[in-house]
Amino acid sequence: MAKQLSLFVILLISNTVFSVPPAQPPAQPPAQPRVNQWPTPVHGNLIDGTISTVDLEARRHPNKTVVMFHSCNLQHVMGNAAGAVKSAMPTAGDADDQNPVNDKRYLGGWSASEMNTPAGNPFIVLNFYTQKDPGNVPNAQEHLALIENGLKNIAEKYPSNQYILVYPEFSSGVAGRDWERDIKPLTKRILGGHIRYEIKWDNSTSNVAPLRGGKVIGGYRPGTSATTSVTRPTAARAFQPPPAAPSVAIQPGLIDLKKKTTEKPMKKKRAAKAKKPSKETPRTSEEELKGAQKAEPLTVEELPIQEPDKKEKEKEKEKWYKTNLAKGVAVVSGVTLITAAIGYGIYKINHKHTNHRRSN
Repeated sequence: MAKQLSLFVILLISNTVFSVPPAQPPAQPPAQPRVNQWPTPVHGNLIDGTISTVDLEARRHPNKTVVMFHSCNLQHVMGNAAGAVKSAMPTAGDADDQNPVNDKRYLGGWSASEMNTPAGNPFIVLNFYTQKDPGNVPNAQEHLALIENGLKNIAEKYPSNQYILVYPEFSSGVAGRDWERDIKPLTKRILGGHIRYEIKWDNSTSNVAPLRGGKVIGGYRPGTSATTSVTRPTAARAFQPPPAAPSVAIQPGLIDLKKKTTEKPMKKKRAAKAKKPSKETPRTSEEELKGAQKAEPLTVEELPIQEPDKKEKEKEKEKWYKTNLAKGVAVVSGVTLITAAIGYGIYKINHKHTNHRRSN
């Protein structure tokens, strides 16, 4: 009877221990939204910082386009940051020249151009019209309201799921506004959903040769439903062959032999003219190409991605399994010792009873 009781206790304890479901691994904390990481401050030249950011984000987010915007006035006067943009990106200056001068309807709007970095990655430049005249803007309240509406227009026309924003510390300094107190809170509140870079412009010289090519892609006037077309056509910067002469179908049976013989040399002349490049086509010099290749873009410090690293995940899992394995071994060892002690005690009791019976 004592042996059966001890065996029953051992089976009961072992069944209780090994039937406990294993503990679940610790739940991963929810990923924080990436908006908390932005904006990224980029220190250095405005042009180098923009190009480096475009090339960086082309690798990170190949399905998104970088949009760089800077503040301008309506008088076609580009100085400071705007002057640097015009010198390094001539197409942006063309877009500003083609926008109507002194047209207040464009306040809060922009003129736009598109071009490529030396590495071949496309991006968009917006001449963001934040004031009518160059220099200081005396009415701070009206100026900030205009900038706020303009930023809302940019956020609406260039949504965060398709575009990444780059901008200098605009409308501060000469315009009379304070960046940290006035402008930066607006960008944080209105453009908070975008991946964005703030360039701390230091007036240094750009290492990149002027970006040739590109095109003016229109502009936006507040109150309209879409980007407006340019007011004047832009002269092409890249070579474009002339269109081929239209072919004329000749009906059979109506061919004039004399006319045919006179048209042969004319066709040859037209073909020769079509093959010759246009004299007005500007050509990029070899020195500019070499300068663009040798240019060292400004390095942008990459922020750590919010997504947890795979190696860290594996380390956490391994640590968790080792900890639980040690706990399980300790529990099983303790239960085994307790079971052995109970069995030994029952055996001793049974042995004493047996000896007592024999002595009687």
